Amino acid sequence: MLRLKSLAFKAGFRPGQERHPKGSGRVSGRWRREATRKPLEVDIPGPRKKPAADGSPKTPLKSPRLKLPKPGIGHNGGPPLEDPPTIPRQEPPTRRLRHIVVKAVVRFAARALSRGAAGPIGVLLTAIEVARWMQTYYSWIEAYFDAPKTLTELQRGATRGKRDGYDIHHVVEEDAALKDGFPDSTVNGAANLVRISRLKHWQINSWFQKPNLNYGGLTPRQFLKGKSWEERLKIGLDTLKKEGILKP
Repeated sequence: MLRLKSLAFKAGFRPGQERHPKGSGRVSGRWRREATRKPLEVDIPGPRKKPAADGSPKTPLKSPRLKLPKPGIGHNGGPPLEDPPTIPRQEPPTRRLRHIVVKAVVRFAARALSRGAAGPIGVLLTAIEVARWMQTYYSWIEAYFDAPKTLTELQRGATRGKRDGYDIHHVVEEDAALKDGFPDSTVNGAANLVRISRLKHWQINSWFQKPNLNYGGLTPRQFLKGKSWEERLKIGLDTLKKEGILKP
C-alpha cells in the first residue's frame, strides 16, 4: 500500500470520518466536521510488484508526499468557497489540458488554505488520491506554496540551475529589455536572475501581458517600453512581492 500524506497534514480529516448522507444538498457525501482535528492518512493501492527471485514479496514503493502550508485561521466574510475543481482519474491527453487542471488545483488550494477551509481541501485530496498522474506535478504544486525568500536567496537558487517545478525568471523582462538596448551582460547577469515557482512564473508572464488600469490601460510591458532600468527593476521586484515570492 502506498501512504499518501498530503493536504492533511493540514486538512484535519480521517478516512473513516462520517460523511453527510445522500440527499443533504450541496454537502451530500462530504465529510462532517469533528471537534478534534487529526492528520489524514489515506492508504491507496500501490503498483503491483513482481516477487523477488527467491519468491519473497518485495516492499512496495512509497508514493511521494505532497507538502503544503497549514490552513490559515480563516474567516466568515466574502462569498462562499466554490466547489473543488474536477480532477480526472485518467491523465488528460495533452500537456495543455494537464496544466489547466494543475493550475486550477493550486488556485483552489490557495483560496481554501487562506480561509482555513479544511472541508473543501479534504474533498480536493480525495480527488488527487485517485488521479495518479497528478504525482508528476507534486513538485510544481509544492513550489507554488514556497514561503517568501530574500532576493539573495532567490538569486542563489538561479545560480544552482534548474529544478523540477521551478523556472529561472528575469526580474527585468529579458526580451523587452534587450529590444530597448540594455546590454546582455546586465539583462542576463546574475543580479537579474532568480529561481521561482514555475506556476507563479507563468502568472507573472500573464500579468505583464494584460491591460492594467494602474498603467493607463496599457499592459505593464507596454508601459515599461523606453523606461529606465531602475523603473523596470522596481516593478519587477514589486511583482515578486505581490506574488508572495519575495519577502517585503
